[in-house]
Amino acid sequence: MKMMNLNPLIKEYGGCESNADELYSALFHLGDGFIEQTAGKNAPTTYKGNPIIYANDEPDYKGQWRRYILLEDEFLNILHEVQKEPSNLLNSCTYYGKRKDTQRMDKCFGLIFDLDDVDETKVNNLLYQCRGGVSPMPNFIVVSKSGKGLHLYYIFDRPLRMYPNYKIELKELKYKLTERIWNIYTSNNKNVQQQSYDQSFMVAGSTPTMKVYKLNDRPWSIDELSEVAYYDFKWDKYKPTTYTKEEAKEMFPEWYEKVVIRGEKADGRWTCKKDLYNWWIRQIKAGAVYGTRFWCVMFLVVYAIKCEVSREQVEKDIRELKPLLDLKAEPQFPFTEHDIESALEAYDESFVTFPIKDIERHSKIQIKRNKRNKRSQAKHLEGARAIRDINNENWRKGNGRKPQHKEAVEQYFREHPNASVTDCASDLNIARTTVYRWKK
Repeated sequence: MKMMNLNPLIKEYGGCESNADELYSALFHLGDGFIEQTAGKNAPTTYKGNPIIYANDEPDYKGQWRRYILLEDEFLNILHEVQKEPSNLLNSCTYYGKRKDTQRMDKCFGLIFDLDDVDETKVNNLLYQCRGGVSPMPNFIVVSKSGKGLHLYYIFDRPLRMYPNYKIELKELKYKLTERIWNIYTSNNKNVQQQSYDQSFMVAGSTPTMKVYKLNDRPWSIDELSEVAYYDFKWDKYKPTTYTKEEAKEMFPEWYEKVVIRGEKADGRWTCKKDLYNWWIRQIKAGAVYGTRFWCVMFLVVYAIKCEVSREQVEKDIRELKPLLDLKAEPQFPFTEHDIESALEAYDESFVTFPIKDIERHSKIQIKRNKRNKRSQAKHLEGARAIRDINNENWRKGNGRKPQHKEAVEQYFREHPNASVTDCASDLNIARTTVYRWKK
């Protein structure tokens, strides 16, 4: 197999040959203290995540997996050890603990793109487009193990804390950038492969074919990449508070008592009827198309949280929708198992207040609002209550709210006093948050 000789081409565009040590040192900002280092016996933890490599002792990932945690002060030594493994996988994110789990994700340090089926002409076209501003110029390029593809590395100037909203927006940003990078001029493969921001790739330098080239010394800000992709999202608009529990207890005692002690919902969080969830399933069947079907399914998971539908139930409903979702695209683009698992990441209370306008933006499905004739919500409700009182002075009689699932949960624990919250949620097919609320 003839290997590409990219040295003259890279040099023409102002780049040079590099190595894996330089690539990963730049990607993870080694020396700047963004990842955890080896802790001494009595050293306090600094609560930072680490990159994690999954390595396999057989070619083509057919053997037994090992896990390597990359600590800052031992980073390159561990990296060199992993490069000897026949198969390995690393992405651009860091995690708390020992598993690559989106719930344990700490930061994302950059975006890595896969570009398949290229030759020297296609690489020249890619770099020409980057120089012309059609696509962003990558910081590093790594030739794939096969020698027929490229991995493009875009390094953030500062790592991005992976708050829930950012996980959604970063995934969408990568999709949009992929559409700009992968086209008929840059790849011989017309089937564009969309991958999530946390997609893992083989470690650079693991084989002789995986050469590393540096093209751009200047890291990218997330806003600059968004501008190239024409992606209108203000990354600084979502800044959740970072109080410790002790600080929150002192500063917000009423909230702490309600949410932490009693396990109730915070103000502004309410439960919707399951009708909303069922309505969104109908919207998916009618309005989801290739390019939006993932987002439509992910928002079904969000509505499951809003309507207190269990994770097991929403997963079951998604799998029942899969044959229909497969028909929304060409046969070579099925709705995959990875798509399902990725959508289910949104089953988290953090997503319960996800804005309607952002749901519309991603799903391309219009959601009708209740009309208030330009009045504020408070003024609208004031008028509605006045009309209610005029029409029926005794409207309260017999209309007390019946808490959904309350009696079922209380009865369950009377009959099963030693059962866990998980047992109750599973047996009653409801969310664990619901069980916490009504468990005495």
